Amino acid sequence: MTALVANPAAVHVAADGVDWIVSGSWPFRAVDAIEAVDDFDAVVERLQGLPGEYSVIRLAAGGPVPLQAYRSITSTYDVFYGRRPGDDAIVVGDHFRNVLSTLPVADRTVPPSTAVDHLLFGGRPNGTYVEEIRRLGHGETLAWRAGSGPVTTLVDTPAVDEVIDPATAMRRLDAYLEEVGESYRDDPSTVTMLSGGVDSTLLGTYARSEASVSAGFDSPEFAFEVDYATTASDLLGTDHEPLLFREDAFLTHLEAAIDATGQPLPLPQGVLVALAVSETPHQSYLNGTLADDLFGTGAAALAYLGRFLGPACRVFPPVSWEAQALASTAERIRRPVTAPDGAAMNFGIHVDQDQVGEMVGAAAVEARKRRRLDYTLRRVPENGRVGYGAHMHLGHCLAYFNDLTLTNQRHAAFAHGKSLLTPYAGRAVLETSLAIRPDDRYARLSVPPRDHPTQWVLHKYLLKDLLHRRLPDYPTKQRKGQSLLPTGRYLEDGPLADVFDRYALPSFVPWEHRSLVRDGTEELSWYAANYAIWRDRVHENDDLEPVASTVVLER
Repeated sequence: MTALVANPAAVHVAADGVDWIVSGSWPFRAVDAIEAVDDFDAVVERLQGLPGEYSVIRLAAGGPVPLQAYRSITSTYDVFYGRRPGDDAIVVGDHFRNVLSTLPVADRTVPPSTAVDHLLFGGRPNGTYVEEIRRLGHGETLAWRAGSGPVTTLVDTPAVDEVIDPATAMRRLDAYLEEVGESYRDDPSTVTMLSGGVDSTLLGTYARSEASVSAGFDSPEFAFEVDYATTASDLLGTDHEPLLFREDAFLTHLEAAIDATGQPLPLPQGVLVALAVSETPHQSYLNGTLADDLFGTGAAALAYLGRFLGPACRVFPPVSWEAQALASTAERIRRPVTAPDGAAMNFGIHVDQDQVGEMVGAAAVEARKRRRLDYTLRRVPENGRVGYGAHMHLGHCLAYFNDLTLTNQRHAAFAHGKSLLTPYAGRAVLETSLAIRPDDRYARLSVPPRDHPTQWVLHKYLLKDLLHRRLPDYPTKQRKGQSLLPTGRYLEDGPLADVFDRYALPSFVPWEHRSLVRDGTEELSWYAANYAIWRDRVHENDDLEPVASTVVLER
């Protein structure tokens, strides 16, 4: 049995022939549980009572159950597992590239469903890119008994038995983030990964780090993002390290990020995180990912308007693209919450689904969306069957439990011997969010800022209100670009214009669609380019090695 541990902050506990590997928000709290009971099921029960996120691997060579693992319901610390060919030994690890490196190229099988998932979602929600390696799901335990295969069991779901108002939710969130901040406030190796948006700036008010870092490219479209980070740093009083790279080197940096993560990148922000952790000397980085999926995306603001203006949209023809978007959203939230063409079921999907359906079949697209739904509903039930609140609840949960960004970002950090601290992935944050009525959870009416007089709805208002209390001078109502790079222009005439000359189109792109993908500038072409780079540099790499920070345990 082989365990490959890339997380430099993982804690290893060894006693009586048993090894425990613990990753999480406060790993020594999990160690306390292990030392108190030293029984896997009892440890899992104790971890379910902690407010953070945790993943645990237990190795007991020679015992009846040589491998056990647990991933808490909110944990973004992955557990990958499979069999090593030849000796048929069990392999487990916390980094996909590491476990993949134990398989010869001939034994790496890309499943047929990969084409649909990758073209539709830009990745594999809660799966992996090869059949031989599995990924433990949210809230699941793994038991691999001697002489049999792995068995996973869902044992952990959010504990929400009350309804609270937004003010109570804000107090609970404030208390939790204060506890997070106190944990790292005196640690000079921990800095805030500061984009300048609400999520990371709010974390910065609790961490009170002396330093903050951000990464970007010298693209004109990204200049305002650089300004946001600088402004936020000035307000926080941090010594800011703004990293700015030439856009003509973007492909090189994308290749390096895919090498580091061992997976395609669903979003270009992954390149920025990889650069931040590789080019700065710090050990731990506070990261604000997942806040939108808990407290309100931009889609929630549009749907909030749609619930009130829907009748007018049916009477008056839309005269602008904004009005058309509002009318479409109003129609989508009137459909059943699990309807394939409803608002909820299309959260987290940024590609033209009709194009994907033409390439792989409409039935295949619907089947993969249904699989994503089934995975989510096993963890969080529906909250209503129609209407604004029902769609926003399910849609945000779909995005949260099928997130594709944190895996890549955390893997990039591990590859450089660094750690990401992700407070919004704490159990306390999810349960606080779910305790708010869906109608009140994601958006509310607001006095619009002067520069955007039509912006009457404020999404993610709870975090924005909390930030306003803690940092009154921060412009919480400013529009944020989500750190998105201009990949469309990069594909058209920028650093990605010749990407398909260097990397052949994926074989799953049908011949009749190859020109569309090769010459395109939308998400479909971005996803295809990422897959092609991953295929050539990682999947078909016979000399693939574990990332440098890896500790190998042989049992």
